[in-house]
Amino acid sequence: MTLCAARRRRFNPRFIHCYHYMTSHRNIDTIRAEFPLLATNPELAYLDNAAGTQKPEAVLKAMDAFYRTSYANVHRSVYDLSERATAQYEDARGRVAHFLNAQPQEIIFTKNATEAINLVAYSFGEENVHEGDEVLVSILEHHANFLPWQRLCAQKKARLVVAPVRADGTLDEEQMLALISARTKIVALTALSNVTGTRTPLARIIERVHQQGARVIIDGAQAVAHEHVDIRAMGADFFVFSGHKVFGPTGIGVLAARAELLETMQPFIVGGEMVKTVSLDNTEWNDIPWKFEAGTPPIAEAIGLKTAIDFIESIGWPHLHAHEQTLVEYALERVRALKGVHLIGPETYSSDRAPIISFTVDGVHPHDLASILNERHVAIRSGHFCAQPFLNALSYTAAARASFTIYNTHAEVDALIEGIAAAQKIFRV
Repeated sequence: MTLCAARRRRFNPRFIHCYHYMTSHRNIDTIRAEFPLLATNPELAYLDNAAGTQKPEAVLKAMDAFYRTSYANVHRSVYDLSERATAQYEDARGRVAHFLNAQPQEIIFTKNATEAINLVAYSFGEENVHEGDEVLVSILEHHANFLPWQRLCAQKKARLVVAPVRADGTLDEEQMLALISARTKIVALTALSNVTGTRTPLARIIERVHQQGARVIIDGAQAVAHEHVDIRAMGADFFVFSGHKVFGPTGIGVLAARAELLETMQPFIVGGEMVKTVSLDNTEWNDIPWKFEAGTPPIAEAIGLKTAIDFIESIGWPHLHAHEQTLVEYALERVRALKGVHLIGPETYSSDRAPIISFTVDGVHPHDLASILNERHVAIRSGHFCAQPFLNALSYTAAARASFTIYNTHAEVDALIEGIAAAQKIFRV
């Protein structure tokens, strides 16, 4: 076998498994024990999960085992170690594909969701957005799903159209639908707000976008940690997320896209292993997905992400949803009871809300609040959450945010509330 033939032998069926996982009903103490950082710091209330979740032991062990027993570069050699590394890397791709209901060739590994969105803006947007066209986003967007489109529109002399929110911080679906026109070429939307935790009503919007012949990119960075995502049922043309928000490592992101779109797109980054042939006069790009993965990819990180997906599905979505629902309902109830504390977004729980709450405290700057909470071993986020246009639209410049997941407890919500009350006492408000 030639080396080039070995490189093309990447979707060997013996390396792509069918995934069927038994769910469990492990109690929260058992689940917390699976996270080394939490197990060794029992006093810590880690409530910054929207920025990044902690890593279970299984993820750490999988990455460590790869480096200790299986490390080699992938797609480049025919020796056994490289073949094993390649198999593990491509098996991770297959696992992510199954997780999203995609095909392996539709999964591109990036360094994070931000890079994945920039890839689409460059590789698809550059060819399909022209002077006078429109790109539609919502005011809810994280900067990662706003700035690439702002820059693209400036470069192409296109118009960036921004859909507003209602007074309660939820997307105005009717206004969003009204803004979709024949000039619309791309619609970029978050599936779930990283500020309010509210879910975006995607179905009618995506249907209208496709009726106009435009394409949809969904930022799923927050959604994948809280709900089962089926990109086929969703109808997304492009879908992105980051590993570090779903119990996986940093340095790994995913772009899932329709194969027929990827086939037409040019690479975002060029270099080693994303080509078939190179000559002085001509270069032939590799097949999808590899033409978008120049250089050495995040091999260990992909393996860690696969294991993280195994972990979250072993818990089971119904179990995770039930636990998160009780947490966010309890947190909202306790925050509402505090005088001088103002929630951003809907103040009551609904099934369209994930366990993310943002708020302000009269007379206490969010950074001061976060510092006081830190002294009490409560970790929250403070600032603008990379969503300045959204906060500004609601007349805020900064806020505090607590975000929960499967390993958080009601006692940690109590610690948060006690810390807020302590900050109010310190500032005499």
